[in-house]
Amino acid sequence: MNLGALFGFIPVLGILAGLARAKFPRAPYIAAGIVLGVYGLALVVIGSWAGRCWDCRGLSETRSDVFLVAAIWLGLIAFTTLLGIWLGARMTTMLGRLLHTARELRDLRRPPVEGKSDAGRS
Repeated sequence: MNLGALFGFIPVLGILAGLARAKFPRAPYIAAGIVLGVYGLALVVIGSWAGRCWDCRGLSETRSDVFLVAAIWLGLIAFTTLLGIWLGARMTTMLGRLLHTARELRDLRRPPVEGKSDAGRS
């Protein structure tokens, strides 16, 4: 599997987690916590590897360079995933409001039924 396609698909999973808010209200918060936890864990693992020998050369760069580049790229992936979660949650809210408005408009356009009145209801 292409690693770039995998990392490119992660923000789409964030959008799906945000959309899950319709059924599970806490799903975006749980997904955001998982994203931040994985990002923090990745930084700790790469930082501990790089911290053992900050100036040692790997293939071409030093370990400090690898750590900084990994922190930036993983940070961008985490940011876009969090953005996807937020957009999915906002989309769920927007669609819910749109459907509610459509139901209200549908009820307003419906002609009253003869013989029934709303006067007795409170």
